Formats: sequence, structure tokens, C-alpha cells
Amino acid sequence: DIYFAALDPNQERLRQECMVSNIVYQYRPSADNQDAITIEQAAIALAFFSGNTEIIVVAKKEPSQLYKRYSSTLFNNNLSGITLCRYVRIFEYLDQSLISYAESLTNKQKMFYRHGKFFILDILSRRYQSLINKPEVNLSQDDLTEFSRIGADLAELIYTLAESQFASDEKGYLAIFRSLTDVQQLTSKVMQE
Repeated sequence: DIYFAALDPNQERLRQECMVSNIVYQYRPSADNQDAITIEQAAIALAFFSGNTEIIVVAKKEPSQLYKRYSSTLFNNNLSGITLCRYVRIFEYLDQSLISYAESLTNKQKMFYRHGKFFILDILSRRYQSLINKPEVNLSQDDLTEFSRIGADLAELIYTLAESQFASDEKGYLAIFRSLTDVQQLTSKVMQE
């Protein structure tokens, strides 16, 4: 449970490492700092950069279960405060970029982006490790430009592949991206492109 994170010495280590970069990492539920990275934000961001399809599906279906079920995977001893902060910043930027991009699309495409954005971020994290794993907390303007470009390109590719793969299904994108089987099949197809 996320309320027991305060008992995890790894969380305190991450908090201290973030403080070195003047970033507040808040893992205790009683703390209240509007500018802080919360443990919930960190768990979501780390899930999408985990490269683990099962974790991505859980993040879509039951985000509150991420810490409970995967804390040792997401918040492992090798995770640095810099990486945690960078992942949260990348996730927030790409999440907003995809939301903005989807505003001008058809309803069907909007549903794809709403329900598939976590999947898009997962694929992006698998393909662009060198960009994601730079040893810098802050995202440069070049990073932001590159993330925007590859995010849009990947989203279009994935949308096209998803449309062809699930054309005969009567399921909507919500059901597809909550299904581990469907997501694994789509992951396999996308990674072959």
C-alpha cells in the first residue's frame, strides 16, 4: 500500500537524491507541497518506462494498485533520484502533448489517444532509451522537440496498426488497452515495425 511507503528506506534515499537537484519528492501522504513530485506521479511515470506490458495494463486498469503490486520493481535500488525526476517530467510532457494533439482529431481517434496514450509511451520508452535515460533532470528544448516529434510519429503508427489489428473486433479502445492479451499482441506488432 502506498501509505506504507514511508517505511521504505529506498523512498527516503530517493527524496534526498531529488533534493540535491532542488526537487521535492513527496512520498508521505501527510506532506503537502504543490510543486512536489508525488509518489503517485512517480509510480505512474515509472510504470510507463518499465518496459513491462503487464505493469502498463495495470496502470490503465487500476493505477492505485501500482505501488502495492510493483513497488519493488518500480522503485528498485538501482533507481536514482535523477532518473525518477526525469521520468516524471518526460511522462508529464508527453501526456500533455498527446492530449493536445488529440484535440483536433475525430472522436474515434480521440478515444484511441485517451485510452492508448499509456501504450504509446511504453513503446516510446522501449525505442528511445538513449533520449529518455540522459543523466539530466531537466529536459532541454531539443529534448522537448524530439519527444514531440517521435511521440506524434509513434502515435500515428500505432493508431494505424491498432486499426488494422482490431478492425473486426467490436471492442472499443478502452477494452483493448485494459486487456493484457490485446496489448501484448499489439506490442509485438508495433515492435516489428
